[in-house]
Amino acid sequence: MLLLVPLFPGLLLLPLLFPLLPLLPPLLPFPFPLFPPPLFPLPPLPLPSPPFPLPPFPPPFPPPFPPPPPPLPA
Repeated sequence: MLLLVPLFPGLLLLPLLFPLLPLLPPLLPFPFPLFPPPLFPLPPLPLPSPPFPLPPFPPPFPPPFPPPPPPLPA
């Protein structure tokens, strides 16, 4: 820890904060919400429709190999 003091001089103040830890629970009610609810909830937005009709889906790809020929009659 002494090696980190030149990088973070605030580490020297950490032992002074330990007596203040019992005071933290009255200050921060737990569990507290990370994201408070919005004051004015917005209604869900409708999805925009395209200004033109969409083309139909393309046909599926043809099979990579042609089907095998039917067996010849014996």
